[in-house]
Amino acid sequence: MPDEFFSRRGQAFFRWRGAVQGGLWATVGILALTGAVWRLNGVLSWFPLFGVDGPALPMLGVLSFAGGVTGAGRRGLACVLAALGLLALSPLVFCLLAGTALALLTRSGGRGLCLPFAVLPACVPADSVLSVPLLALSILQTGHAASEQKGPVAVVPAFVGIFLLGRLLAETGTVPFVQQALMLACGGWVVWRGCMQALRAEQPWRVVSGLTGAWYGGAGMVLVLALACALDGADAFGATLRLDVGAPVIGLIGLLWLSASMQEHEAEGAGREWSRWALWGTMLPVSAIPPLGGFAVLWSLLVASDYSVQGASPAMALGMVLFVGFQIMTAVLCAAGLLRAGALMRGKSWLNGGLPACLCANVACLLSVVPGLWLAAADTLIVGDSAPGLSVWGAFTVRPAAGESALVPVLLLLALAVAAGLAALVARFLGGSLVYAPARLGAAWREGAPVYSSAADATAQGGTEVSLPFAQAGAMVCGFEGGLTVWRPPGLPALPVRFAVLLRYGRRWLFRGVAWSEGHGMVLLVLLLGAGLLLGLFFGP
Repeated sequence: MPDEFFSRRGQAFFRWRGAVQGGLWATVGILALTGAVWRLNGVLSWFPLFGVDGPALPMLGVLSFAGGVTGAGRRGLACVLAALGLLALSPLVFCLLAGTALALLTRSGGRGLCLPFAVLPACVPADSVLSVPLLALSILQTGHAASEQKGPVAVVPAFVGIFLLGRLLAETGTVPFVQQALMLACGGWVVWRGCMQALRAEQPWRVVSGLTGAWYGGAGMVLVLALACALDGADAFGATLRLDVGAPVIGLIGLLWLSASMQEHEAEGAGREWSRWALWGTMLPVSAIPPLGGFAVLWSLLVASDYSVQGASPAMALGMVLFVGFQIMTAVLCAAGLLRAGALMRGKSWLNGGLPACLCANVACLLSVVPGLWLAAADTLIVGDSAPGLSVWGAFTVRPAAGESALVPVLLLLALAVAAGLAALVARFLGGSLVYAPARLGAAWREGAPVYSSAADATAQGGTEVSLPFAQAGAMVCGFEGGLTVWRPPGLPALPVRFAVLLRYGRRWLFRGVAWSEGHGMVLLVLLLGAGLLLGLFFGP
């Protein structure tokens, strides 16, 4: 409702309107996830237009986060219509609701006029000749719409496209190779365009919207491989899609809200620390840093590709290797885009200290550490083998269907902590530092980094361009203004003189040993091979 609708008597409700809307969306999300866990499926007898069918409930649970933080107005209405479209059983009703939601998000121009027609494949029979070309066109249209939106509403076109693609491919089954290649090429173009937007855009919201478009293109490609290709790893690709629609998307929704809700003045004091944690909490689940959600998706994708190569033809195996390389390159480009977004949003303030983003960050981190809970709830997201029964250990494990590989994020987190501690001890022993502290900003061409410059900085330096390499961008996100320094715990005494002398002698003999090993590398290699052969002869089976 518009603000002018409320009279003086309705001012109390006007003040609590955001809380009421958030509570309603939270109720919708909880009910949807509960129904997904209990495998609810059916049609309302008294109103047969809506019901629960396939991936509606898991996607509605994630869409509730976007609707809860979007707010009122046209964008909030688009979230409501998209949610109703997910529950629509009739293709005509789905087209009306989803098309209206897309029409509310369109901008001026020819593309905005054609965007509502992206739902036309729902009205075409699945076995029609026009079904796959219209799906490819729909991927391009919804991908462009996702990269052009501002704020959490950017995931609405992406969800509409994934839901439509999954429903139609589930009915169609395996499609010919040329049509598979067409849909994969359209998804790859959406991914590439989103990554380039994230690396070139100057506004933070355009950077994050580009990441949203790249995520949608990658999810569409995985969905095609899971439903339209006759591969041995189709079920593993289905598990990859379930992971991809979980923690990374919720973190991305929080990051979209932060990019669209930036205020003019900068945060100070405790508010600045709180905002920094909100920014980090939304960036980490989206990235491919282990053991969070993005890394679990990349790991599951590699496992699925490994299963697909086994027993496949040489041409199909080569195509799968190229696909994996493309996805790894996409992960690297998205990491660079995330770094740019964090550097552009560093030091800003948000409404209520970024409370919606903190909520999304906490849920995303929880699903990253306990991925089995989301895999059990999103079992009906895609057609395929059911996920194994949920257990205490299974809640902490990512295990693709019909496979022996497993990932435990908690154990990986402990291993990384131990490795970081050992690296710190080795650096202490060698007398060096693991942190690079640049004395000044590098040139614009150094480190392959994008250039970031503002009017104030350009004026201060006489109109010259200010470079922002990746090392400085990471330092800015962490809050280190004048470079990075080695942190020493408070109250830690200095090392005794004798111990320092022993460390110096130890480093000297260590360097001598390394130099000798480099000079006699072939001898050491032969000795190691001989020792391995002897051990194999005496202790082998």
